[in-house]
Amino acid sequence: MTTAIKEKQLNNEKDAKASDTPVLLTTEQMARFVGSGYLRFDQIIPEDLCKIVQKEIDDGDLAGQIYRFGGLPLSKIWTDKQMRKVLDLPIIKGAIESLVGKDPRFDHYCGHRTQPGHLAANNLHQDAIFDPRRDNFDIQLSIFFEDITPEMGGTCFIPGSHFRRVHTQTPHRYHNIRGQVQSVCKAGTLVIWHTNIWHSARDNKSEKQRTMFKIRLNPQTPQVRLWDTTDLQDFNYAGSGLLKTEPWMGGQERIEIVNRIKLWRALTGNPRFDSSSWMNRIEATGQISPDYNDPQQLN
Repeated sequence: MTTAIKEKQLNNEKDAKASDTPVLLTTEQMARFVGSGYLRFDQIIPEDLCKIVQKEIDDGDLAGQIYRFGGLPLSKIWTDKQMRKVLDLPIIKGAIESLVGKDPRFDHYCGHRTQPGHLAANNLHQDAIFDPRRDNFDIQLSIFFEDITPEMGGTCFIPGSHFRRVHTQTPHRYHNIRGQVQSVCKAGTLVIWHTNIWHSARDNKSEKQRTMFKIRLNPQTPQVRLWDTTDLQDFNYAGSGLLKTEPWMGGQERIEIVNRIKLWRALTGNPRFDSSSWMNRIEATGQISPDYNDPQQLN
C-alpha cells in the first residue's frame, strides 16, 4: 500500500469521527475486497456502544425469527435499538454503500453463539445455495462486540475462495486450508465479506461464550463505481490486493486472477480492463476490432 493511499484512508477515518457523512471505500480497499473476498475493520465501534449492544444481544432484545425483516430497506431495521447506531457509523455505512449501494435490501441476521468447550465447530461451508451470479454479490457483516482470543476460536475465512462456487456443505470435510485467517480481534471489530467466501466457526476452547453477530444484505442498485473513485484512474494495480494470490491456490492462481479481472470489469464499468493480457488473449477471435487502425492506412 502506497503512502498516498495510507494517508487517504487515515483522512477518511478522521472525517468519519468528525461527520455523519458515510466514508466510502477507497479503490485500494475495493481491489482488496475483490481479491480476498473480505475487508476487516479493527475496533471501529466505540467501546461503550459495544457493551450496550452486547447487552441487547444477551438480554434477547434482538432475538426473533431471523428472516422476519427480509425484504425491508436496511434503514427500517432496528430503529429503536442501539444496533441502529452501529449500522449508522460513517465507516460502516460507507463500506456498505460502497459494496451494495445506499439502503440495501435486508436479507437476514443471526447472533451466532459458540458455548465454552464446544469442540465441533469446524464446519467449513459457503452460505446458502449455489449462487450463479457473476457480476453481483451479497455481502455479510460479522460484528464482534467482545474481544475474541485465540482460545475462543473466532470465525475462520479462506481468503480468495469466493469465486469457488459450491453447494453449502461441500467443503465441510476440510478442517484447515493453507492461508486461512481466523477472526482473533478486539471488541468493536467488523469483517465485511463476499457472501460466497468459504468460512466456518472454530472450536471454542475457552471458558467464555463467543458471540458473532451476522447480517446479510442484498444489492438493490447496479454495483458499479459505488465507492470513492477519485483514485481509480491513477490506481497502481501492481502489488495491489486485486492481484494477490493465496497459498491454497497452488498452480491454479491464474484462474483466480481471471475471475477477479471479470468482477473488476463489472464493478468499474470498464469492459476493457486487463492485467498481463490474461483476458485479452482468451478473448481474441481473429476479428478486427471496430476501433482498429491499420498502420498501412495511417499515411
